[in-house]
Amino acid sequence: MKKVLLLSAIACMALYACKKDSTSTSTPLTETPADTIDPIALSAGAKVGYGAINVKGTFPLASSDANAPVLDTLYNGRVYDAISNRYIVIYPRVSAGYLAGYYLKINGADSYFKIDYKTGYGLRKAQQKNLFGLRDNNGDNSDSSIVIKLPDHLKGDTFSISYAAYDTLNRISNTITAIVNVIASADSTDNSKIIGDWQVSRTKYNNDDWQIISLTDSSNYNYYTCSKNMLQTSEDSTDLHLPDNIGSGSFIFSFGTMNLFASAQSYKNIQLNHETSSCSNFVYDIVNSGDYLTKGGYSYNAATKTITVIQDEDGTGSYITTLPLKVKEFTSSKMVVYTTYMSEGASHDEINQITYLELLKK
Repeated sequence: MKKVLLLSAIACMALYACKKDSTSTSTPLTETPADTIDPIALSAGAKVGYGAINVKGTFPLASSDANAPVLDTLYNGRVYDAISNRYIVIYPRVSAGYLAGYYLKINGADSYFKIDYKTGYGLRKAQQKNLFGLRDNNGDNSDSSIVIKLPDHLKGDTFSISYAAYDTLNRISNTITAIVNVIASADSTDNSKIIGDWQVSRTKYNNDDWQIISLTDSSNYNYYTCSKNMLQTSEDSTDLHLPDNIGSGSFIFSFGTMNLFASAQSYKNIQLNHETSSCSNFVYDIVNSGDYLTKGGYSYNAATKTITVIQDEDGTGSYITTLPLKVKEFTSSKMVVYTTYMSEGASHDEINQITYLELLKK
């Protein structure tokens, strides 16, 4: 079972190496970076979840009413990583008041979006499909998300967003600013170099030996003898030597067109059934199994030898992570990538662990 367990251990390339975006504890920026993406074109090309409508005009101002919603200013200036054609997911925090929706503006645009959670909820219940990740809080949307689907082939690297909450009486909260860092290679052909399915074959930590993770792993071998064509445990090393448990699993990274990334993990554990097995027919029952698919976006920069993966679950994820993978080796049939982890409290540039993965092209 070691290899099956290892699959889970590397599901996020050593979980601590991933940066959680939407609830990151990093210090927000004190200054807003200059926007380098055309805000008018972006506002026209972006899609905002929950049936949001694009309204021409000036962004609404905060209400003077003391009962208006209040957004937590801790999140003002927070930076969110993003990839073209993928999703930005923001979970604002409401300090006071009831939330009916949001006003959202891509700064510099000549319009803003109105997000109505009542409309979004109705659409979701009617269609039972992904409408950009609406979380059902039984009418309380105080922790609902803002989800933006970016257009493809964005030129530039940053833009900023302003958003404010409103309640059923259209009382408007304070405005919060979010900074979006769009990760992309300067060479538009870079992504095509790694497109395809890659089987995770081996892994190692620091300078340890490589461990194969994609093959079947058997454990808890026992000796058996036959009695009336039934298996009986034995201590004689000359008798049948059979595994009691067999674990198997696989882990595949898929880099697709339009910046689509997916990781598919599967595992299965089977156990020898002593009662139904015979001396000529060994019966194994499945005791546990699972298949997990994680979706997100990616961008490959050949100049810096970095693949950036952002897990966004097609806009439905509440745990959005950014994972930079450094490419150590790269051929048409094999990649070796690695990531580093610095433990909490470690001094600057002190690396505690390096996790390597060997990927074989399928």
